[in-house]
Amino acid sequence: MTTTKLATEAATGNSWSRPARGDLVIGFSFSLWPDSSPGRCNELIAKSIRADLARASSHSLPWVGLQWEIYDALAELNTTGFVAAQFVPARAVAGPDGFQPADIRDAGGLIDLLRDGRFPAVRRLADALTIPRETDSASAPASLCAAFNGILDDRWLFEAFDGLVDLADLDRRVDRPELGCLGTEKRRLPTRGLYPNGLRTFQARRVNRLLIEAIVPVRLLARGEYLDAGRVARHVLGTLDVSSIGAVCVYAHPHHRDRCRQQTLTALRERGWTGRDDDAGFGGEPADWDDLHTWDADSAQVWCRSRDNWDAYSRL
Repeated sequence: MTTTKLATEAATGNSWSRPARGDLVIGFSFSLWPDSSPGRCNELIAKSIRADLARASSHSLPWVGLQWEIYDALAELNTTGFVAAQFVPARAVAGPDGFQPADIRDAGGLIDLLRDGRFPAVRRLADALTIPRETDSASAPASLCAAFNGILDDRWLFEAFDGLVDLADLDRRVDRPELGCLGTEKRRLPTRGLYPNGLRTFQARRVNRLLIEAIVPVRLLARGEYLDAGRVARHVLGTLDVSSIGAVCVYAHPHHRDRCRQQTLTALRERGWTGRDDDAGFGGEPADWDDLHTWDADSAQVWCRSRDNWDAYSRL
């Protein structure tokens, strides 16, 4: 696709015809469900990406980077005839944070907690972890960090905590009191038995991080950062040489996509990209977003459940 073609489509709101080498396909999540599954909006975004990738020439593949909910939804669409997820390098997925040694705020207190057998949830967490017995104060943060990261990808870990742990909802009113109930993101453990093959790849990482945070007090362990559109764009662009990017195609919810495009352009400029703003357009067909699909009443994020909620949230 030429720059002129993409610029025309960006202006009209139509999707591009075929991704090509040197293009960047970038997908942003819109909401998710309380058990960290992608939800209907992200499934629709993933279907749009899959349809366009299926039209790409095998000799001119684009770069693809996605927010983790979109990747999980895309992987669900894999078939024997076309594996869409093969286009997405693992490093180009902006996923839930892993643990860093700096997240361990009180190593001694955390080790004491894990060795205290009074609480069933703490006992089960300690049993799941592999922490060397000879861990001393100097090596404790790194050892604890490695132990926590070692269970983040366990797709069945949540089952051991069924009935023992409730995940804390995200309440953005702590930092943004004006948001009121619109700032709430509901969170819960997946239902036992609903995932016989285990959780999705990044769903597991998010659930397990939240599970650990629900058991370990914040005074001992830092919480992961909220993953907004700017962080997604910076993560994806940090995995490739932006000077080689020609056209950019942003896949996002129709009421979110302008912000996602602007955040992508900002991140590109920060890395020295010299393309034009109109080299960045949108993917997907606007007609796909009818009243049935545009809003998800089952969304974990209250601000994404309806047009009224979204408009009020956007004003705030």
